[in-house]
Amino acid sequence: MVSHGLFAWILLLLAILDGGVARRGGGDHDSDSDSSGGSGDGDSDSGGGSSDNSGSSRCGSETASSALGTTYLVPRHAWNWTSQSGAYATDSPTIYDGSYFQGEGYLSYNMSGTQCQRTKQLRLLGYAWVGPRPPYPIGPENPFIIGFKAWESSNAVSEIHTSYTQIKWEGDSCVSQPDLFRIIITRGSASRDAAFDTMALNVSSSLSGDAVDFNATTVTDPDPGTSDSDGLFRLRAASCASRELDMHWPDTTVMQGSVTNTTLELSFSGSVDMNSTQYQSYGNRDEDLKVNFTVTFSGHFDGVNSTHALNVQRGNQSLAWIRNSAGKGVFDGWGYILVGAVGIQMLVSNMW
Repeated sequence: MVSHGLFAWILLLLAILDGGVARRGGGDHDSDSDSSGGSGDGDSDSGGGSSDNSGSSRCGSETASSALGTTYLVPRHAWNWTSQSGAYATDSPTIYDGSYFQGEGYLSYNMSGTQCQRTKQLRLLGYAWVGPRPPYPIGPENPFIIGFKAWESSNAVSEIHTSYTQIKWEGDSCVSQPDLFRIIITRGSASRDAAFDTMALNVSSSLSGDAVDFNATTVTDPDPGTSDSDGLFRLRAASCASRELDMHWPDTTVMQGSVTNTTLELSFSGSVDMNSTQYQSYGNRDEDLKVNFTVTFSGHFDGVNSTHALNVQRGNQSLAWIRNSAGKGVFDGWGYILVGAVGIQMLVSNMW
């Protein structure tokens, strides 16, 4: 018969193991692989979905998920430094976890082609990550990293975490992310041993003193080129285009923005000319199609899902992070152990 003391220690061990599992269970990053939803910013993307090699059996559940994840926000090399990075996970959150922001915005565009011209505005929900540049790999010059993605939605911002409904894009056999626009301004290689700036970031202190202002331009002729995982602009079929348009990451895109401890403002603008040098290698394109666009985003700090909060220093152009005691991970690791130990002590006391 198992003694009361041994039984108590068995329960304590289970509490420790449960704490580790619970801490690693959140988000899209269940392992340290580059498969879909597996690590940082993902890996595949010609049109945003899966290839049609083995039919619908590769798609998993046939029910489209509406849960918001962090895929395509944190670059691969930076994900290695977070406390949720699978094999590299730690018991305590680190500053490299960064901070998440949620909000709404608008995509406005003017599209012209041979047959017509169209002007339209789409309301968006958006999610962003702002995090520090990790010390390795060396190469990027941006002082911090911004990852951002946005999709069309009429839902309230309060419903954002259940409003990321996956869709089936033209040519795909499986449903995938609904993003119309996304960018990671510093991206990591698939091997995680190299990193590159997608956009060159310039930073300055705001006049108010409690914000950091910034602007950025797209890096010219990046090598390797920017994949759809790291930068993307696409539209569903419209009157000037009978099929969906994947415009990849237009090299004319510029960004302006401002960040405080609790808010993030982003504004992007650019143009697409399908007859330009950038698009010469893409087949089945409408050479007469031109698009001018702007994307705006106004977000606030997602304290529930961030282990760290920004701590903008007055008059300082750099960003710092502090532990967010109210955020994700409060009951991580030792929190579960403490709760388990207290529960066991109460149980043993009752037994004896």
